[in-house]
Amino acid sequence: MDFEWHEDPPDWKDNGRRVEVQSQDGSVRQGVLDIVDQTPGPDEVPIFEVIADDGSALSIYSAKRWRFL
Repeated sequence: MDFEWHEDPPDWKDNGRRVEVQSQDGSVRQGVLDIVDQTPGPDEVPIFEVIADDGSALSIYSAKRWRFL
């Protein structure tokens, strides 16, 4: 398992995996990665949100860092 912190965005294969996200203020929340869109063009890149355990949606791109659980 990969428990290291990441700052780069996840990849397509990571959709649905549980993650822990650390916000810029240092708070930490857990949830599941969900692809909500993709960038246009031939090199499509997934755009992820984290569906937190409380049901709220968090942008993975506004997080300081994240890791798989």
